[in-house]
Amino acid sequence: MLSEFSSSGFNESLRQTMQSAQQQAAKCCAVPIVAKTYFRVGEDNSTYDDKDIELGNNNILSMATGGIIAFLHTDVAMGPANWLYVTNRTTMLLDTSSLAAASYSVWTTESSSVSSRGSNVDLTDVAVMASRSRWNFTDSLWTFQFASGPARSMLWFDRSDISLVDTRATWTNAGALLSNSTLRLVDSTLQLVGNSDLELWASRLELVNSSIVLANGGTLRFSCGSFTESEGVIASDSLLPLAKVTTNITNTTGGQQQLGAADLKIENQMSGIIDLLGASSVSAGPSTAAAPPPSGSRSP
Repeated sequence: MLSEFSSSGFNESLRQTMQSAQQQAAKCCAVPIVAKTYFRVGEDNSTYDDKDIELGNNNILSMATGGIIAFLHTDVAMGPANWLYVTNRTTMLLDTSSLAAASYSVWTTESSSVSSRGSNVDLTDVAVMASRSRWNFTDSLWTFQFASGPARSMLWFDRSDISLVDTRATWTNAGALLSNSTLRLVDSTLQLVGNSDLELWASRLELVNSSIVLANGGTLRFSCGSFTESEGVIASDSLLPLAKVTTNITNTTGGQQQLGAADLKIENQMSGIIDLLGASSVSAGPSTAAAPPPSGSRSP
């Protein structure tokens, strides 16, 4: 009996010691996480400063503390088939850090926040899904691309807010959908490259001294009562007709164009600019204000 009790107590003590060591390792040094593990990051208001966190493959990296988990001067690298999961009103903060994910990994946020300050976020062959979440990028670089073949990376924001401030985002061969969401650019540029498609369903695009650049087949679509407001430009550097629309919105070869009055598809643009709300740096013509979606707009 005594032997069994001692063995049981020793095993429990060993388990607790190993768990504590793992948690301390995450906070104090480089952390290689072996394949096929579940790794829960941090407690409330955890900070990882000047670390190197690496996931091999088939890992789940969970952030569900309900507090702030901050990465300062830290590099996070995710190998193939990993899942980064932020939930339970948790805030994931990247500050002067980098996050690289690749090869069919998934990044999911539910009722949570992601903030990037002075950081690089590089997602290759990754699916991103956000629900009831806030994503904020400030003074950052955001690369989102599919590089492995004819398929496309997927980015889907539902009932969420995405804000880019002093940020450059480049999406290549990516399919992006915003449903009941807001995309806000302030002093920023979003470039849609190589058959990338950004579609808005019942969503709002806000541009403040910012631009969306469509290159090499990039497409921007407004559907289901989506609309745009504030000032900015939609530009293109390809050599095909500027505005090919699905409704009675007039084609334009520069100057100004009201968006949001009806469903609109902009694709295969030639060298030219669609000026939203009369950004003075683009056109001297009369200003046109983008209207909110008309009453009775159809749902997606």
